[in-house]
Amino acid sequence: GRFNKFDSDSVWLMDQELKVLASIPSRDGSYTFTGKIESPGMAIVASDRNAENVGCFFILEPGKLTVSAVLDSFYVANGTKANDLFSEFMTRRYKITIKARETGGMVTDELMAMIEESEKKLKDDLMDNLDNFYGLYCLEVLADRDDPESTRIILDKFSKSIQKTDKWKELSAGVDKLMSFGVGKPYLDFTQSDPQGNPITASKVMADPKNRYVLIDFWASWCGP
Repeated sequence: GRFNKFDSDSVWLMDQELKVLASIPSRDGSYTFTGKIESPGMAIVASDRNAENVGCFFILEPGKLTVSAVLDSFYVANGTKANDLFSEFMTRRYKITIKARETGGMVTDELMAMIEESEKKLKDDLMDNLDNFYGLYCLEVLADRDDPESTRIILDKFSKSIQKTDKWKELSAGVDKLMSFGVGKPYLDFTQSDPQGNPITASKVMADPKNRYVLIDFWASWCGP
């Protein structure tokens, strides 16, 4: 790829947490990265190590990818099925951001229609891409924390190769955790000191026959409400 607006001496390849995977010197913003990866994942190629300037968010996976600018200085990667679809999603989201700026943050009918259309497309893309990393990205965006059972069903439909990725394992562990203490599940017992420093165990409070109802409020001394 090549960054059009380039004010740096290097191009950086980083993972989603901005951990540097590789870097190469560049005079005009041109760059070529080659190598092997253990499993697909989200990545960023940028002209700044902190990704604050020009950059591109994409899916790092086997294949030949080309990064190019759309809509002036907004960059997307193409070359694989997952990245082609992901670049379409990112472009739609960027257009929504531009429209929101034009309206000064007001939710107009046109803006709402763009958001609803993008969300519908994302839901359709999810079920059509259970064999690649873009489908996993769609699920991460759409997953409902209040309905982990439905997320679990979809996770288990992904191909075996995707289920081996770190992202699938991360989402799977998160869903299992939500399912273990969701509404209607047995609570996890704990002991916590009261304001006077006396230890209180939840199960003992629950077992006290005088307590018909128990309200547990988690709070912090710095929290205004």
